[in-house]
Amino acid sequence: CNGTGKVNRITKSLFGDLKTEVVCEKCAGLGFENVEKCPACSGEGRIEKESIVSVEIPAGVIDGQILKLTGYGNAGRRGEQAGDLNCLIEEIKHENFQREEENLIYDLEISETEAENGTDVTVPILNGKIKLKIPAGTESGKLLRITGRGLAKLNSTDKGDMLVRISYN
Repeated sequence: CNGTGKVNRITKSLFGDLKTEVVCEKCAGLGFENVEKCPACSGEGRIEKESIVSVEIPAGVIDGQILKLTGYGNAGRRGEQAGDLNCLIEEIKHENFQREEENLIYDLEISETEAENGTDVTVPILNGKIKLKIPAGTESGKLLRITGRGLAKLNSTDKGDMLVRISYN
């Protein structure tokens, strides 16, 4: 590289020769080769270590979404900027609820008599319990909606709904 830290690379392609400038592999872009390498980092300017990072998960994220934490990835060589840390979101199934986007579904079993005559029941929600009136004549499979008691929508103050699915026991 003659002290420039860069070399030209020529690659053959269908359209002819492509000339690109890349970092010199011998000096790693420094412009000179360090003969005495640091025993701790072997001249890389970084050492391997693990870190624990606290991540704030925003309300409304979904399974499979990736959160990018800029500058929390691997350290760059010789003082270069650190890379990014990508966190893959994996939802754990809830014991009481199923998720459908921002809506939560809760399966409630009641007797046929309760469904015919109507009844009041207490159902769980994310942050406690709520009373729900089951109207007389409710059929098995009916969904009763409790507005605004689901999950937060991403980047919004709105919430989904709690859907209570009725079945007979």
